[in-house]
Amino acid sequence: MSFNDPNPTRLNVEENAVSIGTGDTLNFEEGSNIAFSVSKSGTVITVHTEATGSASGEANTASNAGLSGVGLVESKVGIDLPFRAIDTAHSAVTLTHNPTNKTVDVGLDESQVDHTALANVGTNTHAQLDSHVTTASAHLADATLHRSINDTGTAATDLWSADKI
Repeated sequence: MSFNDPNPTRLNVEENAVSIGTGDTLNFEEGSNIAFSVSKSGTVITVHTEATGSASGEANTASNAGLSGVGLVESKVGIDLPFRAIDTAHSAVTLTHNPTNKTVDVGLDESQVDHTALANVGTNTHAQLDSHVTTASAHLADATLHRSINDTGTAATDLWSADKI
């Protein structure tokens, strides 16, 4: 058998007895523990390859790169590299998988926010604000809470409109 056979010949390449393609050329790559044999049947030359020995992959690791926050990477166990799941601690926080952008979107369901439980957002409580809004006309008339424009007044605490100034 000769690779310079004047008759048209096709190469059938097999790896571990599975055909991986047919072509006109045979390319060799550098490596070790690669065994191959060549056979010819009619006008077809078949190259059988088999990698011998034990090939091993990289010893991959992962790490949490942030300077603060909660990391998502767990310790590697054997060949498994587990990651923590993301969950919410409150029903107001939503998580949505976005396959298009390959992200996990974090949102807020405002209907789940308890406005009476808000803290550190001013000096009035939620109940005081509700009372103020529901009884607005009574509060507007209370001079200790609001000041009115009084163009006819002469007291030092009276407010004048722009027309008076």
